[in-house]
Amino acid sequence: VFTQSGTTAGGTATQVAVLSIPTTSLELLDIPLLRDADNTPGHYVAVKGSNTSWTNAALYDSPDDLTYTQNTVISGAAVMGACNTTLGAWAGGNFADETNTVTVSVGGGQLSSTTHEGMLSSTTTNAALVGSEVIQFREAALVSAGTYTLRGLLRGRRGTEHLTSGHVAGERFVLLSTSGLRFIPHTIADFGRAIYYKAVSAGQRLST
Repeated sequence: VFTQSGTTAGGTATQVAVLSIPTTSLELLDIPLLRDADNTPGHYVAVKGSNTSWTNAALYDSPDDLTYTQNTVISGAAVMGACNTTLGAWAGGNFADETNTVTVSVGGGQLSSTTHEGMLSSTTTNAALVGSEVIQFREAALVSAGTYTLRGLLRGRRGTEHLTSGHVAGERFVLLSTSGLRFIPHTIADFGRAIYYKAVSAGQRLST
């Protein structure tokens, strides 16, 4: 950027701030299938950017953490963050947990409420990952910017009934919607192999 001096007849022009390239947060999700179409070897990934100028990220993988190959490009950011409080244990089975709540921070993401009937009508409505347990939530009460308290929970969804206890504060929270979430297919030959991943923001160097 050059600074140019000279005599002018009018006011100075507005300065333009050049923003740094946003980073990408990546979550690798070893969770039950969310769609019948994904009934093949593989797993899910979720990405989001560090600020509002983020547009997309390329996902690279490597067998040795040396040579990376682009796997896919993911547009749209997932709503994800961390749990500020601990989700209590639940042994009530397939009934709404009206006792426990959990407060989550999702940064610039947004959560919305639904009805009990809305949750029952589709297993994807307000489905989310708390730690490794899949839940559905009826109410998302805004506490402050990017922070919500979730109530009216259906617990242990998608075969995660054994994970309805043992939660801790600070564990991951991922809204299981289509935005920013992608299924990464593998082959049977990939079982037992180590695979390294990097999520690279648009315009960012792989080496960074």
